[in-house]
Amino acid sequence: MRKVVLFTLLLISLLYSEGIYSQGRIKPFDSFSREVLYHFNGKTSFQELSAKELVLKIIQDPASTEDFELFKINRAEIAALLHLDSKKRYHSYSSLKKSELLLQQYNEREDKHPITLELKDIYKNTRLYESLAHALDYKRPWIQIETDSLKSELGLDLAMKSYSPEELLSKIRLQDSTLLSDAALWWRDSLLFQTYMSLQESPLRIYPSEKEGELVSAWDYLWRGVPIPSYSIPPEENSLKLRVEVFYHQWNLPQKALILLGFAILMGFITKVFENRFIKRAQVILLGLCGLLLTLTLGLRAFIMQAPPLASLYEVMLLVLVLISFILGFLFVKKWLTIAIIPSSLLMFILLFFAQNALVQGDSFSVLPALLNSSFWLTTHVFTIALGYSGMILSGLWAHLCMLKPSKQNHRVLYGILVFGMSFTVIGILLGGIWADLAWGRFWGWDPKECGALFLVLWAMISLHAKAGRVIKQEGFVFFSAWNMIIVALCWFGINLLGIGLHSYGFQRGIELSLLIFIIADSFLIFFLASIQRRQMRSSLE
Repeated sequence: MRKVVLFTLLLISLLYSEGIYSQGRIKPFDSFSREVLYHFNGKTSFQELSAKELVLKIIQDPASTEDFELFKINRAEIAALLHLDSKKRYHSYSSLKKSELLLQQYNEREDKHPITLELKDIYKNTRLYESLAHALDYKRPWIQIETDSLKSELGLDLAMKSYSPEELLSKIRLQDSTLLSDAALWWRDSLLFQTYMSLQESPLRIYPSEKEGELVSAWDYLWRGVPIPSYSIPPEENSLKLRVEVFYHQWNLPQKALILLGFAILMGFITKVFENRFIKRAQVILLGLCGLLLTLTLGLRAFIMQAPPLASLYEVMLLVLVLISFILGFLFVKKWLTIAIIPSSLLMFILLFFAQNALVQGDSFSVLPALLNSSFWLTTHVFTIALGYSGMILSGLWAHLCMLKPSKQNHRVLYGILVFGMSFTVIGILLGGIWADLAWGRFWGWDPKECGALFLVLWAMISLHAKAGRVIKQEGFVFFSAWNMIIVALCWFGINLLGIGLHSYGFQRGIELSLLIFIIADSFLIFFLASIQRRQMRSSLE
């Protein structure tokens, strides 16, 4: 028992100060824990416990956590199917354990029905919980042997009744197999099988392996019959990156940027009541500070991953927000931003709120597949596409403003931003095609993601050509352009909901409701502003 206590203390010390190997990289235990809890219920803390404290409790004392209501079930029909209280959204492992067979059956199904997909997630989450709860089983004295003759044969202490797998394997492996009885051989084979299974599922990678910079679980050494080595400190640069990643989560700069945007919106409404230049400038400064915080966020993510921070939708959304803030800064210098300060702040707030709540996915710093891990093409393609999407989003915003306050200057700004956004989207598509040719062996494959970007360009070209050919008047061009934000949302996020194509790293679930609410709300707003525009035209004619 004393050995177990000492080992646990060493484990806690290691996990709090150094990293573990998970999902292809060494990460802080803090990040690993956040990701685990996020998968369970979408949160980063449980009651008074942080994610790190909770996961450590699961590892050290799993029996005390079996009744914790950790697992979120979104659909009432799923709770009813699992014979759970349908009025509750959070359930415990002990209650889900009763439906293990049913969950396993749904996990083997091939359909993509929403209920099936959520049941698969619940099954995977319970398996993850079990793997954590059993991670230290090799050290726990839980295997009972009561036959004294077998104890003597294995060289075990006759006074003890329970032994750990590590102790039993170390005793059996030291003896000649030909001299062992059938019972002793059975114990060895069953322990080796258990060690092999634990090696496949153990989420903890805390021991150094033969490969530099890689960590493995202790079960790996037990399986190979090699003594478990003592702890070692990762290289200095890894330690620094791990510490920066921990601080990154503690600082939570995007959340602070969201607060700044809230203040910017508040100041914007104040300026509508009290005309004050100082407040207007303060609002613009807040927008600039928001852009700087998000730029710093991307810089920290690039340092932590040692790669361009463009591996997930969340990171690309942060990049789009940074680019939007830069474009707004340019418009402010040109003194074209006066009427757009409040709408711009509100737009950035909505996008950042959406990213923080729908796209963050535990903020686990995703590792791109090796096929796509090209720093040059990843940076050029994604950055250019993000620049194009930023222009398209802002053009939609400016079209809203043009319907509310039409003027020659606003119309010129709208036209310029739309051409800017469309041009960079075209360049981004071409760069993506070159990258696809190098990575997948074809320039264009009518992939949903590719078609979405192409449709966005065609939409912009139709409006621009219709305006140039005088098929539609200025008011029609503004109305047409007002739908740009919805088109971007459908072609960027809506496409990801399909879950098909080679762009699997961009797939996204759970944003259907947010997307639908935005589309309905903006559609009503567009028609409302269009009615205002028509009334203004009639009054001007009269």
